[in-house]
Amino acid sequence: MIKINETFKNQIVSSFKGNFVIALFISLITVLAFFVGSLSTKVSMYQDGVLSANTKNAENTDTAKVKPDLAKPSDKDHTYGNKNANVALVVYTDFTCPYCRTFHETATAFIDQSQDKVKLVIRHFPLAQLHPNAWKQAQASECVFKQLGDEKFFEYIEKVFTATGKGNVDSASLKTLASEMSGIDQTAFDSCLDNDDTKGVITADYQTGQKAGVNGTPGDFLYNVKTGDITKLGGNVGAEALKAASDAIAK
Repeated sequence: MIKINETFKNQIVSSFKGNFVIALFISLITVLAFFVGSLSTKVSMYQDGVLSANTKNAENTDTAKVKPDLAKPSDKDHTYGNKNANVALVVYTDFTCPYCRTFHETATAFIDQSQDKVKLVIRHFPLAQLHPNAWKQAQASECVFKQLGDEKFFEYIEKVFTATGKGNVDSASLKTLASEMSGIDQTAFDSCLDNDDTKGVITADYQTGQKAGVNGTPGDFLYNVKTGDITKLGGNVGAEALKAASDAIAK
């Protein structure tokens, strides 16, 4: 059996302990460096995320502040209410659209209660891909206007909205609805509808809607004709929201 000198033995133990402490210290430094690096990365990611989010919000805010390129209401528009009102509720509508039907009821009731301060302007925006008969419905309303003017135009579109709420309204149905209008020349109306005499009017309205950024219906705006201020609404908004927005833009 080999005997180890006691001094040599003590040196080995001391060396081992020293190396162990050094190894432990190095390990601790390594672990600490890992956590510091990880924390630094997370902080950086957080800052980048916040910066990115803030930039995105700023872009959205800037977009929201862009004034819509909305055609100013004029005598050529279909107007319900006081034609001289300073505030116009401009609505791009589709007569088959259920939200348009609901909002039309809200809008006309609001105009009736506005004490001549707000007028309703109707423009056509038929969504033909969703509602195949919407274009003809719009044309039919213009055929009525062509003969009988704005008062009968609004009377007719009320009929169309009511009818589309119950089912399909095609050209034959539109002619039947027209026949119920007092003073209508049925032959002239049928010819107007069949020959697409008013198609150009619908196209012109649709194009102004696209220019204003309308991509769905109802596309609605409040326009202060005195100041030129414009507020884009959120589609089928309720009466309270409509009144609040109207009061704000009238100031």
